[in-house]
Amino acid sequence: MEIPIPEGMTEEEFTKAIQQMAKAGAKKAQRSEEPVIFKKIESGVNQEIRVEKTFYKGREILSIRKYYKEDENSDFKPGKGVTFNDEDIDEIIEGLKLMQEYLEENA
Repeated sequence: MEIPIPEGMTEEEFTKAIQQMAKAGAKKAQRSEEPVIFKKIESGVNQEIRVEKTFYKGREILSIRKYYKEDENSDFKPGKGVTFNDEDIDEIIEGLKLMQEYLEENA
């Protein structure tokens, strides 16, 4: 599909304008990919564990990750954790249930 070049614009100016609009649209789309936090678990001073859906390099990922603050006034930063695809969630839940059973039996 060919788009006609508006009067008074050169082909180069038109191409540059389209490229800038595409970049702006891509940046806006990335910003709208807000994380979904399913659960926050306090895990020590200035630390928490988050079970969340987030985005990394434009891809949706699921994670269980520890977050930390450098001090009480700073924002949480991501730390160590595990990231996985949604196809793996059933097996991860199964593994956690087996872990829970083990802990209950060996308490």
